Amino acid sequence: MKQLHFFLCLLFAINVYSYSQTGTSIQNEPPLISFKIKNNSLLPTRVTVISYRPDQTGNGTSGYFISSYRSKSLRFPVGTKIYIANSEQVNTVMSGALIFNQPPFLLVKQADAGKSFNIK
Repeated sequence: MKQLHFFLCLLFAINVYSYSQTGTSIQNEPPLISFKIKNNSLLPTRVTVISYRPDQTGNGTSGYFISSYRSKSLRFPVGTKIYIANSEQVNTVMSGALIFNQPPFLLVKQADAGKSFNIK
């Protein structure tokens, strides 16, 4: 019986600790702005989104296949530079270099919340 009591107390302590750790990391994250990128073409399009967040070092790279006249929802903090990358920019980033100094497709602002941006 003592072993069961000890085991239950241990599980409770682990649960409380993991919850408190999760809560702290969420509080430190900046709020994310939701917006959409839209394929305004008759043809399906593959896009590569390269992002530079102000709260992180390096970049984020994601590829999406977007059907004709469909949208892809994205969420980033204010100040993030978003690039709809061409093959040259993708090659540059994959080689370890930065495209941060090139003009972005979008610099995320609070006013962009809920908006849709055409990729073509």
